[in-house]
Amino acid sequence: MKVLGFCGTHKKKSMSSTSWFVLNEALKGAEANGAEIDAIRISDYNIIPCAGCGKCFSQEPCPLYNSPKDDLDKVIVKLDECDAIVFCSPVYAYGQPAMMQNFWHRCRIAHEKERSSVWGTEIVDLDRNPFAGKPVVNIAVCAGLGHEGALNDIFRYSIGLVYTSVISLGLTMFEFDSESRIKEFSEAQFAINMAREAGGRLVDIYNNQLFQAMKYLFRY
Repeated sequence: MKVLGFCGTHKKKSMSSTSWFVLNEALKGAEANGAEIDAIRISDYNIIPCAGCGKCFSQEPCPLYNSPKDDLDKVIVKLDECDAIVFCSPVYAYGQPAMMQNFWHRCRIAHEKERSSVWGTEIVDLDRNPFAGKPVVNIAVCAGLGHEGALNDIFRYSIGLVYTSVISLGLTMFEFDSESRIKEFSEAQFAINMAREAGGRLVDIYNNQLFQAMKYLFRY
């Protein structure tokens, strides 16, 4: 089993990030329960904002997805290869960061692929929906307030993309915030414990026969 960690921070790998730290603790929990792990940051990919042209719904190739300047296809490959996902993002303006909102909007092709058999359409860019049936842990990390809004943002997309959110975790980490840190990440034992438990639980759920039997139950 392979778990992909997906970090929604705007910060590059060279920069300190609270959400990147928490994500990797969750992946350690998954790895301890026998999973193979990988992690990416959305900030390392150039994902062009959706233009709302509707071609993905009109059985035509998405001009952005097929552009050499766009990296969504690289991210889709990562998602398609994994069996479960941990999304971890900071909170911006009481919600998901702009990069993540943009990513979710561009994933419309996966949503259209999921419902194409119902609508009688053909989505030419994807062979299958890379999210379908996968268990997901959602983590929102904030300096003070707002993780409720960030987790609610994700809920709407989970319905359309047909993955199963098995854990949603909001963490307030003001004294560990990377912008004005009072304490080091290594001292955030409460966050480490919760993140590792979430990652381990994700693996347990994936390996559960009942989950495997029910994972497509609420398909669109």
